[in-house]
Amino acid sequence: MLYGIVPLVFCVLMLLLLRVRLPSLLGIESALATKWPVLAIGIISALAFGYEWSTLRAIPLVHDEAAYILQARLFAAGKWADSAPIPEFFEQPHVLVTPRLAEKYGPGNALMLVPGIWLHRPGLMPVIALAVTGALIFVLGRRSVSAWVGILAWMIWLGLVPPQTTFRPSYFSEILTEALWLGAWWALLEWRDARRTRYLVLAAACIGWMAITRPLTAVAFAIPVGVAVLWLAWRRRLWSQFGAALVTGLAFLSVIPLWSARTTGNWRVTPLMLYTDQYMPFDVVGFGLRDRAPLRERSPEISCFADMYTSEHRWHTVDMVPAAFYSQARAATADFFTERRHGLIVFAIVGVLASPLELGFALATCALLLLAYTTFAHSPGWTVYAMETQPVCALLAAAGIWAVSVAIGRKWGRSAAANSGRAPGLHIASWCVLAFVLLAIRPTLDALARVREAKAGGDLPHHIFRQAVDSLPGEKKIVFVRYPKGEGCQQNLIQNEPPLATAKTWIVNDRGDDDVRLLRAAPDRVPYLFDAKTFTMQRLPKESPSGSR
Repeated sequence: MLYGIVPLVFCVLMLLLLRVRLPSLLGIESALATKWPVLAIGIISALAFGYEWSTLRAIPLVHDEAAYILQARLFAAGKWADSAPIPEFFEQPHVLVTPRLAEKYGPGNALMLVPGIWLHRPGLMPVIALAVTGALIFVLGRRSVSAWVGILAWMIWLGLVPPQTTFRPSYFSEILTEALWLGAWWALLEWRDARRTRYLVLAAACIGWMAITRPLTAVAFAIPVGVAVLWLAWRRRLWSQFGAALVTGLAFLSVIPLWSARTTGNWRVTPLMLYTDQYMPFDVVGFGLRDRAPLRERSPEISCFADMYTSEHRWHTVDMVPAAFYSQARAATADFFTERRHGLIVFAIVGVLASPLELGFALATCALLLLAYTTFAHSPGWTVYAMETQPVCALLAAAGIWAVSVAIGRKWGRSAAANSGRAPGLHIASWCVLAFVLLAIRPTLDALARVREAKAGGDLPHHIFRQAVDSLPGEKKIVFVRYPKGEGCQQNLIQNEPPLATAKTWIVNDRGDDDVRLLRAAPDRVPYLFDAKTFTMQRLPKESPSGSR
């Protein structure tokens, strides 16, 4: 409840702080200026998100997550792609099955997940990426305004509550790009001040990694950053540094034709392009409905998705861009400033007006991100596309509390700051933010517990299914999943662990009488049928079509 009543808490704190002589916090601030708080915040963030997830072996709940994990397992096995014995049985959303088995998305997020796959803990790397994000929020707040703003912004960001629990922690690629955005901002600021090549190269590497992860997000970030870098490079004659950064970015982009060639067989055709033509030819960046027939018959899950999204593309025209931008901005703002956090909005507005150039630049980049996604038809409620804006919202809210505290302390806080060794405004603001940090500990812990509970509830159907599959007898098995007609969009049961040739279990689409073909192609596998409507499993006789069972 703290963030919901921030204005009231702030007024009470000001009345108390202005009437009491307070000791100096310079010693604490000196400690906060070192590298150790950065490390501590990173560790605490990792522990918090690990607690929220409750396991680093979490099952992918959403189809996007399942696609990333599949590709990460391929990379971990030293493969770009795999082969499916009879492709149509292995179809799942966002995954190619022909000419090779691979995810449709860029390889950036899957590459990040690989170390976790090697350690049999795929959730490790998203947790580390979130820990890096938390540490960078503190660093950027400390650098732009003060260490107190950095700590408060980090706690505001850390204590998110549903609906964000769907996205964080998770295997979504936005977990990675959120960290890359902040890393690139930090590197750009370091380069601006120190003029060292390594910082600009680091910024270019972050942008390049974004480009092979979420291209549209990378473009939204690269445009303002590119303009700033070009201007500074021209003004300071740092063309050799700019060239090194350009080569670094191009090195990341060179992965795209290689990835395409090894997956689709054509370096000019990306897996995303091919998947779109095969299943959802309308699902492209642009305006209006791209009315083409899919190249392949859709599985129940993919067909359900197509039915859901066709109408969104039909009404998504150029004249809808202003309304789409407003809807996205409103949804992203409401998603961050939920009813438990709405009291922070007034301070975030002050933060926008009072923040230094660095935070203003970050806010403008966030606006460009929202504008970029108006070119792609989607529901405004799907706010995962705006995840990169959340650290900026937290920084602006914390900066607003700081700015108002400084202004009040400067005008009325001289007696409270007597003998403190610093200006009254900074003295009062430091104590105010410290009080907020201490008061925020309990609600933050409560929020972490709520997320953990929500995650556990959301995982339950998948755990039931996985436990049923794992408990089946037999060295090698095939589980045919039968979806009720018109259903299956959100169940995400068909997930396989490549390489398929050595996988203990295949989880595939039930295709009725056609199942015999797969049974004949894998005579050493024991067949089972899982009914997704009744959540029941049954053993099948070999080479018996499921439609007659």
